[in-house]
Amino acid sequence: MNTGLYELPLVFFTVLAQSAVGAWLVFTFVLLNEKNTKSRTYIHKVMFVILALLGIGFIASIMHLGLPIRAFNSLNRVGSSMMSNEIATGAIFFALAGFYWLIAILGKMPVSLGNVWRIVTALIGILFMYVMNQVYHITSIPTWNNALTSWSFYLTVVLGGLTLSYALLIPNKQREYQLSASAKFICHWSIIGLNSSHISRLQFTQYSQCYSKCR
Repeated sequence: MNTGLYELPLVFFTVLAQSAVGAWLVFTFVLLNEKNTKSRTYIHKVMFVILALLGIGFIASIMHLGLPIRAFNSLNRVGSSMMSNEIATGAIFFALAGFYWLIAILGKMPVSLGNVWRIVTALIGILFMYVMNQVYHITSIPTWNNALTSWSFYLTVVLGGLTLSYALLIPNKQREYQLSASAKFICHWSIIGLNSSHISRLQFTQYSQCYSKCR
């Protein structure tokens, strides 16, 4: 039980980061096609929720490390360590997304530059997810080093991103984009899938820790 509780901040970090990146991908696509000024203003405002959740995820990851200084020390091996690469790509994604949001909220972001900025940030986010997935492919832990781990990670990006995006975009009364009934159906099932995924991931982590200790 204590092992599971110790790993809980790590689960929060991965799930929140994956959902934030997935939502950013959706928002990037929506803003490329949204022309209504009031609607775009609303979308930029609710983008703060994505950033807030990502920030909470990073705080949770620091809690897992124990001391904030360890997060900075882990950057010493960028390029040679997947964990260092994970923190670096995550920090770059967070910074790019945060600066974009701030400039857009202040009304200083040109549409053309904003489109490029969001796409570049989305690509960094995808790289962040790839590196995060690679962190768990460790040959000494067979329960992690398999395709199931990758499926779990990328599925959470899709399901978490869709669910978060739908919750944030549906209240927009000025929207020109359409949220179909099928999207609502998918998001409802995404919530069920995410709950199952979170429970399975925690159990999976506990099992992996026990496996490593018993070898």
